[in-house]
Amino acid sequence: MPSRTARGNLAQRLMQHRDVGRPAVVRANSGYLYSTYFFPNALAVGDYDLYVTPVGQNGQGFPPGYSLTYTETNLINAQRIPDQTAYRFNEIGVYIDSRAPLSDINTLINTSNFRINKTEYNYHYGPLHLFPGGAGVAGATADAATPTQAWSNGWPTPTARVKLGTPIELDPGETFKFTINVTQPGTLLGSETIGETLGTRVEIILWGKSASEIAP
Repeated sequence: MPSRTARGNLAQRLMQHRDVGRPAVVRANSGYLYSTYFFPNALAVGDYDLYVTPVGQNGQGFPPGYSLTYTETNLINAQRIPDQTAYRFNEIGVYIDSRAPLSDINTLINTSNFRINKTEYNYHYGPLHLFPGGAGVAGATADAATPTQAWSNGWPTPTARVKLGTPIELDPGETFKFTINVTQPGTLLGSETIGETLGTRVEIILWGKSASEIAP
């Protein structure tokens, strides 16, 4: 559970954005957000936006007809925080699908950087190779009889997440997004095929605390 100080600060920010004169009950808890982009096998130079497509809609590189599920994101509003919730995130990770070949992971982490775009500022965090996912597969084996392999960009443990010196604070109803910027073209072998589209999943995950207004 969040500390008393963290709960109080989040609750205070939440109350600043609510309707005055209406009773409120605030619930504080651990909070996290995640969002996935489906990178095409022909990787082009440019910007790729995450946290813009909510659950149930199509976007973020996924082929037409594919609606994002809670496997890809837990964002419920397009590019914005719900009106009844405030977040403070102090850890961040970039997870690349563990089914992807090692060459795909190397291409993505060595040719890409990412940033956050918030209401009042844009902030560049740096190249992907500095931000392990803190998730993935451990203990995978490979032998001649059963050639199985899995890779992770960093050790798959919560201790591998990057701790932020300055937390990311998102207020109720605030708009934001993350952008992965690819600086060199490349070719991805792909972690999966959806329909006829081959691609590799990349997920930006935020860990921290949340405060939500619930009905009294």
